[in-house]
Amino acid sequence: MKNRFSDYIDKMPETGCAIVKDIRFTKPYLIVVPPFKTENISRDEVSDIMNPYLSHMHTKFEEAEKKAIKKANAIIAEMNKKSPPPKTKLKNLEKTMMPHTRKLLNLIAENQFAPKTELKTIAEMHDIKGKGFDKSLEWLKSQNLIKEIKIILKTSPSIFYPLTKDGYDLLKTPTKDRIYDRTFKHTYICVKIDEHLQAQGYETQREYSQGLDVNARIDVMAEKQGKKTAYEYTNTGFNYIEGTVHKCLIKMQMHALVIICDNQKLCQKAKDKIEGTSTLDKWKEQIKGKITYKTVRDFI
Repeated sequence: MKNRFSDYIDKMPETGCAIVKDIRFTKPYLIVVPPFKTENISRDEVSDIMNPYLSHMHTKFEEAEKKAIKKANAIIAEMNKKSPPPKTKLKNLEKTMMPHTRKLLNLIAENQFAPKTELKTIAEMHDIKGKGFDKSLEWLKSQNLIKEIKIILKTSPSIFYPLTKDGYDLLKTPTKDRIYDRTFKHTYICVKIDEHLQAQGYETQREYSQGLDVNARIDVMAEKQGKKTAYEYTNTGFNYIEGTVHKCLIKMQMHALVIICDNQKLCQKAKDKIEGTSTLDKWKEQIKGKITYKTVRDFI
């Protein structure tokens, strides 16, 4: 019964009436039920009455389920025709990939942090030159084996080509050696910070953890003459910048913390957030004078 007809129920007397829905009529209607004597009915009698109905309903459900499965299988088969499974796709790419294109993919994997200009020079040393380089690069992008990303380090952007999951899978690269585009910039900047500090005579360690959990790692820890300094690069906002300060100076007892941002404006924003928060009031004396702010350009 539809909701708009539910008022009928309130109008019915306690006994002697029923609401009937008949396929011959568009609306339900009331009928008077003549008095009749009720008798007890056994479970067996109920089963005899209901079994034919239930069997009919189960048959209908089974038929509907079979049709649904058949339809789903047909859809999946059609999708597989249009888009082969990942392993099949990679095998097909391996068969169609030109030797010099495969060589370029290997060179990109071996030189993950080489910008396009440097990558072109490396490729030329392996006889991949001119249009051959450009066409191979475009083909790898079109097959989603590499991605193009731009990072502004000084004035003009540098172009890089991190491998995608398909690219790494094709080369069978171990998971620990993979750097995807979503984390590429952060990893690249941290590598450059690490190299810069080593050149300054520091002993360094990336992803420094002191054996603690993954969330308590420092981007780069640099040590000289027994003094440990934490270097943290942030380019994803400052919602957890107080947590970074607490992690480095309180939890891991670093002697100093350097927060690195893309530009001076973001450095000031980070400083304002840290100095304006009440979250760190408890440790104000412990962190006083230990935090400095630098830009990426100070390291590259």
